[in-house]
Amino acid sequence: MISNEKIDMMGMEITPVDFLAKFVGRIIPNSIDESTPEGGAVMVVVKGKKGGKEITYEFSGTARMKEATATPAALAAVMMARGEIISPGVKAPEDGVPAKKFLNKLMKTGIFGKVWMSIRKEIDEL
Repeated sequence: MISNEKIDMMGMEITPVDFLAKFVGRIIPNSIDESTPEGGAVMVVVKGKKGGKEITYEFSGTARMKEATATPAALAAVMMARGEIISPGVKAPEDGVPAKKFLNKLMKTGIFGKVWMSIRKEIDEL
């Protein structure tokens, strides 16, 4: 279906890839239901030690790709401009951005809808 070699389709020469583009272009608008959610899953996993024991925090939600990509970067830039991120030099985001403050601000933007958190931690007994 992705060939550029022309074929005869009911007396008309067309490449399979052009046919596919025209066909999909016609059926897609009719198949979209307004109640269908748009976007994808987003997950942040934070692992480390707390009180000498292993702990993992997992945050998950849903968002549209463009907002989930652009908003965190824009939010970090705003935090830098306001002096909320003051870590000189080139560093990985997890080393220079105050995680709790950043995640709280990010959740307040509302782009992720509902957000869930789970915690897995090492325990000695119940």
